[in-house]
Amino acid sequence: MKKRVLYMDLLACVSALFVVVLHSTLTVFNFRVDRSWLESLLIQSFFHWPVPIFFMLSGANLLSYRERYSTSTFFKKRIKRVLIPFLIWSFIWAVFNYLKGWMPDFSIKHIAKLFLYNNIQNIFWFFYTILGIYLCIPILSLIAKKENKKLIQYFIVLCLLQTGVIPIVFGMAQQPVPWYTSLPLVGGFLSYVLTGWYLVTFSINKKMRYTIYLLGFISGIAISIGTYYFSLPTKQLNQLFFEYNSIFVYFLSVAVFVLFQSIKWDSLITPKLTRWLTIISSTSFGVYIIHFFVIIELDRYFHVDNTSLYYMTVHPVIVFAISSLTVYFMKRMPLIKHIMP
Repeated sequence: MKKRVLYMDLLACVSALFVVVLHSTLTVFNFRVDRSWLESLLIQSFFHWPVPIFFMLSGANLLSYRERYSTSTFFKKRIKRVLIPFLIWSFIWAVFNYLKGWMPDFSIKHIAKLFLYNNIQNIFWFFYTILGIYLCIPILSLIAKKENKKLIQYFIVLCLLQTGVIPIVFGMAQQPVPWYTSLPLVGGFLSYVLTGWYLVTFSINKKMRYTIYLLGFISGIAISIGTYYFSLPTKQLNQLFFEYNSIFVYFLSVAVFVLFQSIKWDSLITPKLTRWLTIISSTSFGVYIIHFFVIIELDRYFHVDNTSLYYMTVHPVIVFAISSLTVYFMKRMPLIKHIMP
């Protein structure tokens, strides 16, 4: 079993929390120039890194899987820990939507169609994507070697050009992206997967770290100003800068990862707290799956204004705590524990 790394557990915990924060600031998608919208814009702009961090953690932990077990074991673990829970929770969400009256047709054919196009629970796009990444990891793991440092750097640059730079450039010019810019080897979120592995494999000096921090801070500003500027003419939210593959979100995410990696957490956190963080970290995928249940039910009972600063800051902490605690107990219940990733 691979030894747990404290900063990775912390990143998993914080990323799960800020996924909830992002889903508690959805008022940003209702464009308007007022205080609450600007507050939600700033939160979304500077904390748009949780999902990319999860992809980076996957790369950091899984691209070296061959050192620990075979490819068949790798796939068995992914099926057990991710695919099966994903399928079961998609069905549970379908039942929930039906009972709420949001999905009147409960036929197998309709559910299958909704599942095929990720129309059961929209945030589950993450699982469709991560499963695709898992299919690529056996190939990427053959390339991810220390002796291939320059090759990996080149691969990351190609990924960033296609998914992070070119779409931004043409989007800002309000022009369609030319078909010939689509490279056959790169795409999706591979830049994050490869970068996660790169950062845990090769050390970076202090000067580079501070450069990354600066780029991350500038990127947060660019996301907020760029989103505001390009949304203003149409009075509708322009999501160009919010795209997870955006070069700005990339630098923001890498800055957070490097920051957590560089801090000497062992001297700051007691062994007892470390054990708690390990437990909370183990609930992160489960929190992603169920936190919207908690949001929906809390909204139904308490009717808190979702444009208030309280809803966007304090409310997510409550949702996260309830979700994490629920997952913790579910993972310790017979049978039910098998449906939690």
